[in-house]
Amino acid sequence: LDDDPLLSRWKKEEAAGETQPIAMANAVAQKQDTKTSSETKAGLEQSLAGQQTDEVETNHEVQKSQQKSVKSKKKSSLSSQERFALADVIQQLLGFFKPLGEFVAGAVYQWLYHNGEPARWLLQTLIPGWNGLERDVEQGLPKSWTFEAGRSLGDGLALVTGILEIVGGGGAASGGGTLCVTGVGCIVGAPAVAGGVALGLHGSATSSSALTSIAARLGVVFHSSSENSGNNEQQPPRQQREVYDEQGKRWTEADVSGQTGTWNKGTYENPEASLLEHFKKHGREVDAKDPLHYLRKAEGFKGNARKRSRKTAVEGGTPGVMRYSKNGLYIDMTPNNQIISFGATNN
Repeated sequence: LDDDPLLSRWKKEEAAGETQPIAMANAVAQKQDTKTSSETKAGLEQSLAGQQTDEVETNHEVQKSQQKSVKSKKKSSLSSQERFALADVIQQLLGFFKPLGEFVAGAVYQWLYHNGEPARWLLQTLIPGWNGLERDVEQGLPKSWTFEAGRSLGDGLALVTGILEIVGGGGAASGGGTLCVTGVGCIVGAPAVAGGVALGLHGSATSSSALTSIAARLGVVFHSSSENSGNNEQQPPRQQREVYDEQGKRWTEADVSGQTGTWNKGTYENPEASLLEHFKKHGREVDAKDPLHYLRKAEGFKGNARKRSRKTAVEGGTPGVMRYSKNGLYIDMTPNNQIISFGATNN
């Protein structure tokens, strides 16, 4: 107040006896009240403006968050009926022959993954009762080679579209077909054609050596209805060989497929069949626990079989086979060092 002009004037007049103290005091007080009111009003307006700015910025952030949330929740291009149809086909294939069902499921999953589609329903098809979150799907996927082979299938879109056409009765594949697995049996209808398309055996799919190899490893034979229109007789699939190890586990050709090393098929249909049959005959005599253990023992003996061993020719369906015997064991090998048989010499 010392710097206020009105107050200074009042003090001078008071000193000279020319003022009315009470009136002058009221005037000074009224002026200060006016100044304070103006400052308070300005501060309030500035505060309200700041609040409005904060509210606008907050609203913008909320809108961005909502837009981001909507963007992240991409709507599936598959309807619930289509997901159900895919799940039903996969379930039937899993029930018929699990490796084939996992192969088809792997191809479908990879398509879902690449297109940002929800895949929780697929894992629930593979593992009934699974109730995890979408983010946990990848960790729960099967680790089998057939599922991984399905994921590597190039044209997953053609498979998914093909299955939906088959189920819906449209497309060239809707005519039906029969798919047989050696040692397992046959399945017909949509699952059969879906499996055929996935394996590249159906005419509408692109055939490749890799897919053909997978089909051979699974022992799959596919017949489309159009391929047999002039002849209803189909050659029955060859019975797939099976053996049991010392723990009672069942082994089939599919279980050792692609793992036969240098084992030769000899007079059998393939190396897998030959390996299983020779394990059945000679596994116990060489203390082999299972077919693959039997193979490892044979490979190990083969490494130095020619050193200090007795060599004799073996007459049979495979020409040029020689037997190398020592330390109570023998191994029969072809001229290119592939194994025909392995066992104990006293047998």
